[in-house]
Amino acid sequence: MDRIKQLTLLPETFSKNEAFAPVQKFKDSFGIYSSEEYPIEEVVFDCDMEDGNYLKSRPLHPSQQLLKEENGRMVFSLRVRITPDFLMEIMSRSWSLHIVQPASLRQRLCDIYREALQRNESSLPEAT
Repeated sequence: MDRIKQLTLLPETFSKNEAFAPVQKFKDSFGIYSSEEYPIEEVVFDCDMEDGNYLKSRPLHPSQQLLKEENGRMVFSLRVRITPDFLMEIMSRSWSLHIVQPASLRQRLCDIYREALQRNESSLPEAT
């Protein structure tokens, strides 16, 4: 809504689908993506205590559970669709987070970071 610069009301109307249950539709989603294209997966990750305490107070998703705290790390699980917005959120915690499972998510993040490293290293000035 904060991005609307101009609003034009059109004469078309629509009929609400009373069978549509938005809570059910989005319960396994992190954000706005709810497509069946993204299967629901169990994600397990660990992070340092500082980040873990933050995530305990502000869970990433309603399904999030704290599995254990040991050796200065916290282990969490959640069931969610691994969507682009979920990936962005996980990447924002990169300084602390380690993906335990699924391996496909860990590999996907490694690929993203590898491409970013290559892209950015190539634009660094030559060392003298």
